[in-house]
Amino acid sequence: MEQNSSRGFVRTRNWEELRWNIRADSHTFALRREREYLANYLEHTRTESDVQAMNDNRALTRNVALDCEMVGVGAGGKRSALARVSIVNDYGNVLLDTYVMPGEVVTDFRTAVSGVRPCDLHGSPSLNEVRLQVGRLLKGRILIGHGLQNDLKCLMIEHPKKHIRDTSQYRIFTRKQCAKRGYGKNKQSGRKARKLRDLVLEHLGLKVQCQSHSSVEDARCALYLYHKYRAQWEEEMI
Repeated sequence: MEQNSSRGFVRTRNWEELRWNIRADSHTFALRREREYLANYLEHTRTESDVQAMNDNRALTRNVALDCEMVGVGAGGKRSALARVSIVNDYGNVLLDTYVMPGEVVTDFRTAVSGVRPCDLHGSPSLNEVRLQVGRLLKGRILIGHGLQNDLKCLMIEHPKKHIRDTSQYRIFTRKQCAKRGYGKNKQSGRKARKLRDLVLEHLGLKVQCQSHSSVEDARCALYLYHKYRAQWEEEMI
């Protein structure tokens, strides 16, 4: 770690690696400018935590990122129910972070992955209450996330496809999926989503989800992946 006395914060090796990766050579001026834009924000981060907000701007921005944590309900906890929702703005600052009381008895809190404990849900708002809050924040905005189909399904919310930027679906973040077809030959059969933590390590140089997940951290990770390739991504959306 390196102490920067002029700004009064600790700079970690992970942040330095992230800034270096974002400043990596790109094919167009627009991409270089986008990466420099994000790198400059990260340079001014004021904490030593791996994934933090870029600055103190808490405005409701055009772009927002969402992530949810689930718990298990029903026999064996095999069905998923919403237990936590987090939304951050385009700078990574939290707009909403709330636990949600599932409509059914929780049979598996999945704490090792979800980070949700029984005490977290005491007194938490209902799904209907949270849906209203989320709906107001998402209306008319670009929604960023990883595996948004599952999150939106649990929230029982629809969002226009043209306003969705899902890092589990964007081609740069997926890998070829092959299937055996006759005589042992492999042929390409679409593309497969990759884990968020693998993408963040590869593209941002950060290790995340080493223990239980944080929906705030995961939302920021998806947001920063989007920022890194935003110019290229948006050009392809036209």
